Amino acid sequence: MKVCNVTKLSGVEFLRRFCLHILPCQFVKIRYYGILSTKQKDKVKSMLAKKPETTVKETRQQRIVRLTGFDSRLCPVCKTGFMHTIELLPKISAPTNVLYANKNIIVLIMGILNHPLCRDGEINL
Repeated sequence: MKVCNVTKLSGVEFLRRFCLHILPCQFVKIRYYGILSTKQKDKVKSMLAKKPETTVKETRQQRIVRLTGFDSRLCPVCKTGFMHTIELLPKISAPTNVLYANKNIIVLIMGILNHPLCRDGEINL
Protein backbone atom coordinates (compact mmCIF):
# COMPACT_ATOMS: atom_id res chain seq x y z
CA MET A 1 0.00 0.00 0.00
CA LYS A 2 1.31 3.43 -0.96
CA VAL A 3 1.81 5.85 1.91
CA CYS A 4 0.76 9.44 1.25
CA ASN A 5 2.19 12.26 3.32
CA VAL A 6 -0.07 15.21 3.97
CA THR A 7 1.69 18.55 3.76
CA LYS A 8 0.41 22.00 4.55
CA LEU A 9 1.37 24.54 1.92
CA SER A 10 0.91 28.27 1.66
CA GLY A 11 -0.95 29.57 -1.36
CA VAL A 12 2.26 30.88 -2.94
CA GLU A 13 4.09 27.57 -2.47
CA PHE A 14 1.13 25.64 -3.90
CA LEU A 15 1.07 27.87 -7.00
CA ARG A 16 4.86 27.57 -7.39
CA ARG A 17 4.67 23.77 -7.34
CA PHE A 18 1.65 23.80 -9.65
CA CYS A 19 3.42 26.07 -12.15
CA LEU A 20 6.32 23.61 -12.37
CA HIS A 21 3.95 21.37 -14.35
CA ILE A 22 3.10 24.07 -16.92
CA LEU A 23 5.15 23.78 -20.09
CA PRO A 24 6.61 26.86 -21.81
CA CYS A 25 5.03 28.09 -25.04
CA GLN A 26 5.68 25.94 -28.12
CA PHE A 27 6.46 22.86 -26.00
CA VAL A 28 4.22 19.81 -26.22
CA LYS A 29 4.00 17.10 -23.58
CA ILE A 30 4.33 13.68 -25.17
CA ARG A 31 3.07 10.60 -23.40
CA TYR A 32 3.70 7.16 -24.78
CA TYR A 33 0.95 4.56 -24.83
CA GLY A 34 0.55 1.23 -26.55
CA ILE A 35 3.61 -0.14 -28.27
CA LEU A 36 5.59 3.00 -27.43
CA SER A 37 5.20 2.52 -23.67
CA THR A 38 8.10 1.24 -21.58
CA LYS A 39 6.17 -1.91 -20.67
CA GLN A 40 6.21 -3.02 -24.29
CA LYS A 41 9.90 -2.25 -24.87
CA ASP A 42 11.06 -5.91 -24.86
CA LYS A 43 8.29 -7.02 -27.21
CA VAL A 44 9.01 -4.21 -29.63
CA LYS A 45 12.75 -4.90 -29.63
CA SER A 46 12.15 -8.56 -30.42
CA MET A 47 9.76 -7.58 -33.23
CA LEU A 48 12.30 -5.14 -34.67
CA ALA A 49 15.06 -7.75 -34.49
CA LYS A 50 13.12 -10.00 -36.87
CA LYS A 51 13.48 -8.66 -40.38
CA PRO A 52 10.49 -9.40 -42.60
CA GLU A 53 11.33 -11.18 -45.82
CA THR A 54 10.66 -8.97 -48.81
CA THR A 55 11.11 -10.87 -52.03
CA VAL A 56 8.73 -8.87 -54.24
CA LYS A 57 10.58 -6.13 -56.08
CA GLU A 58 8.29 -3.84 -57.98
CA THR A 59 8.76 -0.43 -59.49
CA ARG A 60 6.85 2.63 -58.35
CA GLN A 61 4.64 2.48 -61.45
CA GLN A 62 3.82 -1.22 -60.86
CA ARG A 63 2.90 -0.46 -57.23
CA ILE A 64 0.56 2.36 -58.32
CA VAL A 65 -1.14 0.04 -60.82
CA ARG A 66 -1.45 -2.72 -58.19
CA LEU A 67 -2.92 -0.39 -55.53
CA THR A 68 -5.19 1.78 -57.68
CA GLY A 69 -5.98 -0.48 -60.62
CA PHE A 70 -5.24 2.44 -62.97
CA ASP A 71 -2.27 2.63 -65.32
CA SER A 72 -1.42 6.26 -66.02
CA ARG A 73 0.97 5.28 -68.81
CA LEU A 74 -1.81 3.91 -71.05
CA CYS A 75 -2.96 6.09 -73.91
CA PRO A 76 -6.27 7.74 -72.93
CA VAL A 77 -7.59 7.35 -76.51
CA CYS A 78 -6.75 3.80 -77.64
CA LYS A 79 -6.08 2.27 -74.18
CA THR A 80 -3.47 -0.07 -75.68
CA GLY A 81 -0.33 1.98 -76.35
CA PHE A 82 1.98 3.37 -73.70
CA MET A 83 2.80 7.06 -73.35
CA HIS A 84 6.46 8.04 -72.95
CA THR A 85 7.98 11.13 -71.32
CA ILE A 86 9.31 13.47 -74.00
CA GLU A 87 10.09 16.57 -71.96
CA LEU A 88 9.75 17.67 -68.33
CA LEU A 89 8.48 21.21 -67.91
CA PRO A 90 10.08 23.41 -65.24
CA LYS A 91 8.10 24.27 -62.14
CA ILE A 92 6.29 27.58 -62.41
CA SER A 93 6.51 30.03 -59.54
CA ALA A 94 4.31 33.01 -58.88
CA PRO A 95 5.20 36.10 -60.92
CA THR A 96 7.29 38.67 -59.07
CA ASN A 97 6.35 41.70 -61.19
CA VAL A 98 2.64 41.66 -60.28
CA LEU A 99 1.35 43.78 -57.43
CA TYR A 100 -1.23 41.83 -55.43
CA ALA A 101 -3.78 43.82 -53.46
CA ASN A 102 -3.64 43.19 -49.75
CA LYS A 103 -4.78 45.12 -46.69
CA ASN A 104 -1.56 47.19 -46.41
CA ILE A 105 -1.64 48.31 -50.05
CA ILE A 106 -5.32 49.26 -49.84
CA VAL A 107 -4.64 51.37 -46.73
CA LEU A 108 -1.68 52.99 -48.51
CA ILE A 109 -3.80 53.80 -51.57
CA MET A 110 -6.60 55.20 -49.42
CA GLY A 111 -4.03 57.33 -47.60
CA ILE A 112 -2.73 58.70 -50.90
CA LEU A 113 -6.26 59.51 -52.10
CA ASN A 114 -6.96 61.44 -48.89
CA HIS A 115 -3.73 63.43 -49.25
CA PRO A 116 -4.11 67.22 -49.85
CA LEU A 117 -2.31 66.94 -53.21
CA CYS A 118 -4.92 64.48 -54.42
CA ARG A 119 -8.19 66.03 -55.57
CA ASP A 120 -11.15 64.16 -57.03
CA GLY A 121 -9.31 60.82 -57.08
CA GLU A 122 -6.41 62.22 -59.17
CA ILE A 123 -2.91 62.81 -57.82
CA ASN A 124 -1.71 66.34 -58.58
CA LEU A 125 2.04 66.67 -58.11
